[in-house]
Amino acid sequence: MQDLILWAIGTAISLGAALTGWVFKMVFSSIKDVENNHKLLVKSLSDHKLHAAETFATKQDVRDGFDRVMTKLDKIDEKLDGKADKQ
Repeated sequence: MQDLILWAIGTAISLGAALTGWVFKMVFSSIKDVENNHKLLVKSLSDHKLHAAETFATKQDVRDGFDRVMTKLDKIDEKLDGKADKQ
């Protein structure tokens, strides 16, 4: 009878250890997956920051563009004034 009880206790401990090992394996593999995804996101964000920094317009670019728009608007205004004067 004692052998049966010892066998049952040993089996229960073995199953408990196996279950605990499986749970730890699942938890640590999930943590590793999250870390890998985090590393990919950090790399992607770094690449995006570099791309954004390379494509930002400088103050001079904005001033030049604004000057071109204002020149075009002045020409349109002059044409409209010329047509209004003809009437």
